[in-house]
Amino acid sequence: MSIVLKKVGAIFGDNEEDAICKIIVILQDELPGLNIELCQRLVNSVLETFIVEKVLALPQYAIEQAYSYFYELISKAQGSKMQLQLPNTKIDSLSEESSDFLGYSSSDEANIFKMAATLMLTPTKTMKKEFTPLTGESADLYNNLIKPMVKTGNDFVSQAKEVETSDLYKNIMKPMVKVGNDLVSQAKEVETSDLYKNIMKPMVKVGNDFVSQAKEVETYDLYKNIMKPMVKVGNDLVSQAKEVETSDLYKNIMKPMVKVGNDLVSQAKEVETSDLYKNIMKPMVKVGNDFVSQAKEVETSDLYKNIMKPMVKVGNDLVSQAKEVETSDLYKNIMKPMVKVGNDLVSQAKEVETSDLYKNIMKPMVKVGNDFVSQAKEVETSDLYKNIMKPMVKVGNVLVSQAKEVETSGLYKNIMKPMVKIGNDFVSQAKEVETSDLYKNIMKPMVKVGNDFVSQAKEVDTSDLYNNIMKPMVKVGNDFVSQAKEVETSDLYKNIMKPMVKVGNDFVSQAKEVETSDLYKNIMKPMVKVGNDFVSQAKEVDTSDLYNNIMKPMVKVGNDFVSQAKEVETSDLYKNIMKPMVKVGNDFVSQAKEVETSDLYKNIMKPMVKVGNDFVSQAKEVDTSDLYNNIMKPMVKVGNDFVSQAKEVETSDLYKNIMKPMVKVGNDFVSQAKEVETSDLYKNIMKPMVKVGNDFVSQAKEVETSDLYKNIMKPMVKVGNDFVSQAKEVDSGDLYNNIMKPMVKVGNDFVSQAKEVISGDLYSNIMKPMVK
Repeated sequence: MSIVLKKVGAIFGDNEEDAICKIIVILQDELPGLNIELCQRLVNSVLETFIVEKVLALPQYAIEQAYSYFYELISKAQGSKMQLQLPNTKIDSLSEESSDFLGYSSSDEANIFKMAATLMLTPTKTMKKEFTPLTGESADLYNNLIKPMVKTGNDFVSQAKEVETSDLYKNIMKPMVKVGNDLVSQAKEVETSDLYKNIMKPMVKVGNDFVSQAKEVETYDLYKNIMKPMVKVGNDLVSQAKEVETSDLYKNIMKPMVKVGNDLVSQAKEVETSDLYKNIMKPMVKVGNDFVSQAKEVETSDLYKNIMKPMVKVGNDLVSQAKEVETSDLYKNIMKPMVKVGNDLVSQAKEVETSDLYKNIMKPMVKVGNDFVSQAKEVETSDLYKNIMKPMVKVGNVLVSQAKEVETSGLYKNIMKPMVKIGNDFVSQAKEVETSDLYKNIMKPMVKVGNDFVSQAKEVDTSDLYNNIMKPMVKVGNDFVSQAKEVETSDLYKNIMKPMVKVGNDFVSQAKEVETSDLYKNIMKPMVKVGNDFVSQAKEVDTSDLYNNIMKPMVKVGNDFVSQAKEVETSDLYKNIMKPMVKVGNDFVSQAKEVETSDLYKNIMKPMVKVGNDFVSQAKEVDTSDLYNNIMKPMVKVGNDFVSQAKEVETSDLYKNIMKPMVKVGNDFVSQAKEVETSDLYKNIMKPMVKVGNDFVSQAKEVETSDLYKNIMKPMVKVGNDFVSQAKEVDSGDLYNNIMKPMVKVGNDFVSQAKEVISGDLYSNIMKPMVK
């Protein structure tokens, strides 16, 4: 294929050789290795090759149309003026009308005139025959001729961006292109002055894609005109992230989805500084048939890494994608409701004004594969509750707690009023307000999520909440559930804590904590449904009264009743805190709880998360390295088995108070080894039964007092199909009264939780019966 540029000199003047040299200067970045000063002999073949390569790189229809535009511009010129395509001025309006219909904005039309004017003004420039690029008159030509053309081309190409700096293009316009089955980042630079690439291709795109092409505006009309609808991506509905209010925000952040081949890839956009892209904006890329997350680093404030990671769909999985912001206005402008991704509803991350709040608190439930995993949540300020109080939302068939943040009254009026329908489900958009009017405006209704009704979490400032809210029972699906209400006064327990509520087909007592107003609003965490099970989030309070108010009721987990653990500040920790049982896979395992310093909660408190089909406790680290090493290594899954990591504590009392439960390893139950501050305790007591091959062998056990064995070592527990004696250690007689009474079901077997007492009555009172 051979394409020859005819009458190209007419654009620039009568001297064709000068004109060709000027074109070479314009296209020099696309012609590597070409010596501008010695280009006269090679210019024709080089230009032919260049145009052929560019034309062949386009789809067939775009080739024909784009080259038609380009060829007409240069072939129908007469002298130094472009020839008009229309016969008279009376029909000239058709050009503007057609451009309006195709979707050209007024700025696009102005840019076309600027380009035409630049081309027609070119002959007025004089230059030497021999070129020394960017020096003397060549530099003047570049600054006065090429740069305006570069700017005009860039302004036209950067659709959806309204900026004037040349850095925008190189920082923003690096889309992903599909090469074979792989996606590769294509670099585009503003300093390349290829008229065909910068001018003709956008014109073709506008003509071919005018129906589906996004329109951008600078005014507040952007949101109501563009930002609201849901778009269909494949068979799924996805909400486009939109930002309004400041034009800078839109042009810097707005990242539409583009279809590359048959895959949808999020275009990386870069803003303001070239460092931002390389450090921050490397989203998920497709390598072969897999999606891989590129590392993201930031140099600026911690806001990016801590706040802006909403959920995006990559393949069949949901992955958090980094987003960047610089202004506190982002939240009120971008606050993202629940969106449907595939068949699941996922909560997009919400951000608030302080970066510390988000990184410590605002990592809600994310979907990994087909499972939901809870990211650790820590807090530092007493404002936690009012900013975070999470209503329950339905994600697929599962109810997950969604984080909410408030701080400005403008948030409510901008975001929070409507209910939106996503797919076949109704989802409540996050509602945040600053005033006590929240209840009367927002808090009364029940919302339908899928086929179920869910009560939104409500918070108010006055003790009238109970009178207004707590009395009635509401129907959720086929069951009646009492809405949890919170108040500031110590009357909470007598007003709220007494009733039992029905969750599914079971009745569960909601845990409530009172006494300091800060405590409730900061920590209050009701029961949440994870998969088909209900798991209690840890709760901590400041006073020893917690046990009396909270620790008495039993709650049903699955088909069994388990006592919820509560924590207090006093030395009675063990009797008050004895770990609740949580379901791990098909088994129930006791979860350790620790309290006493305010730092402990924010650093350690770890809910149970679902990994695959099993629930695993996330490890947390705290301020003192000893705390983690000694306390916070909970149950981890190794292969298909759960193995207990050794737990150590700082005080010798912890061991006697927190005696390890039985855990399931494979098909067998084994006692967890625990270590304490006195080395004698472990070597004398804590060498339980281990499995060697298919047999169980008792490790030697030594004790300091002869009474140890008769008091501790006699109970039998079922390990696999056999009964094995489990070592027990005690120290306070209160332990039995508080801990030893209930039996818990582990898998299909009943296992007695390890109990320890001081007196020799343990065996006669406790150890005689055999349990299955």
